[in-house]
Amino acid sequence: MMSALEIAAAVRAGSLSARSTVDAALDRIAEVNPRINAFTAVYHQRARREAEAVDRQVAAGRNPGPLTGV
Repeated sequence: MMSALEIAAAVRAGSLSARSTVDAALDRIAEVNPRINAFTAVYHQRARREAEAVDRQVAAGRNPGPLTGV
């Protein structure tokens, strides 16, 4: 498992997409949350939309921030 700093660095470098990171997190939430009920609301579409915006910034050569993709 990657640390938050490793994920952010990989997203900024373009070796990992923010969208794939979000998808993995949403998959994990779907798997575990029915048992632990940690989330009362999950904004799937918003998270994916924002991740895609981050991926566009990275593709354009911009640095979207130190914790991008986390």
